[in-house]
Amino acid sequence: MAHKKTEKEVLLFIVEGSHDETALAMPLENLQKSCSSDGLIQIGVTHGDITSDYKVNNVAHEVVKYAKKYCEMYKLKKSDIIKVVLLLDMDGAYIPDDAVIRSDTHERAFYSESQILHKCPEDIKKTHKLKQSRVNNLVGLKHVWGNIPFSAYFVSCNLDHVICGNANLTLQEKRNITDDFSLKYGEDAEGFLSFFCNSGLVLGETYDESWDAIKINLNSLKRFSNMNVFFDMHYLHINHISAKELPR
Repeated sequence: MAHKKTEKEVLLFIVEGSHDETALAMPLENLQKSCSSDGLIQIGVTHGDITSDYKVNNVAHEVVKYAKKYCEMYKLKKSDIIKVVLLLDMDGAYIPDDAVIRSDTHERAFYSESQILHKCPEDIKKTHKLKQSRVNNLVGLKHVWGNIPFSAYFVSCNLDHVICGNANLTLQEKRNITDDFSLKYGEDAEGFLSFFCNSGLVLGETYDESWDAIKINLNSLKRFSNMNVFFDMHYLHINHISAKELPR
């Protein structure tokens, strides 16, 4: 997605892949326009899941590196960025080890809301430990690139799961559901808010509460998100609306 140079305040919202960008870019940008003419959301896309990538040495530095690259690409100054937000797939990272089951028929992880099937369960468990450490780091991180505010939010098990209830889509299915979601909510700010705030996805009303809850038992495999906290903090208060007051 091309972005014009702007002197407006920019909230850089980083997602994990191009399909996530397709689903969220138009709804987020429309939401921002409907709430305020003074700010701008720009959507960035990371190259995969930085919390599970063994090539990444420091996940906080990786966020900064990406923000810098994004600014260079779109001719933004550091001072243009008022906040960096990272949206993470949970991928079942906090489930007990005994919920990761060996299955010789699954070359890729297959997610249900009670277990993960994979031909090499020990690899999944190792990746989970890495992801847990990095996610814990990010949740406690309040600023990046010096003094730019930062926060991390989650979708569980992934964005596909949140959007349509299926965490195991094919690439073509991903294209279809993300296109449909973007079209449905690209010009419907209230519907977009209602989807995340009143659809049974909510796991907690505060940032810390939601992150504590997603780490319990099998919650990181179940269909949850704390995007309601993001919206409540950044948008609902503008119109003095509580997430609980949105239409179902």
